[in-house]
Amino acid sequence: MNATAQLVERVKPDKKQDQELAINSANPLDLPAETFQAGLDRRRKNRAALMSWVREALVEGSDFGKIHVVSRHKCQAGKYCKNPAHFSKPSLFKPGAEKICGMLGVTINYPTLVEYEKAALAGTVLSQIILRCEIIDASGHVVAGGIGARILSQDNGDINKALNDLESGRVFRPLIVMEHDDE
Repeated sequence: MNATAQLVERVKPDKKQDQELAINSANPLDLPAETFQAGLDRRRKNRAALMSWVREALVEGSDFGKIHVVSRHKCQAGKYCKNPAHFSKPSLFKPGAEKICGMLGVTINYPTLVEYEKAALAGTVLSQIILRCEIIDASGHVVAGGIGARILSQDNGDINKALNDLESGRVFRPLIVMEHDDE
């Protein structure tokens, strides 16, 4: 919860003023107990509705799934491996993140990406990439963010692969943070 305003009963500091005063609080714990409880209840219901939609709308294997995390020199089967211990917990994939963003009416912004475009045009040799991701609401406010880094040698110097991997991963973490900010 960000700064919160709530109307309270009419207060007359002097007889000439008859106006409603707003309580502004940067901390939700400073709100009246009833208002704070109502906010928690609303968020709980909204989160339950969102999670229900996610379970119905996302398709396992294309929107989310488990990733084979054991290196090729230890297990050459990759995604065809039958050992469940070789896989991650279910992970959100880019198509799933895009579905969630679309449903929530938020957009993704990479404010540092333009610096890499300038570096490429200038012929700068890069050894690593650090990319920031912001999730922007319909009002233009940043509601979540993430940052990630990648060494280009991980991708055999392929800057496109490195940027794609970073972009994919940077969307997911802020989405997860945004979905769990009320817990």
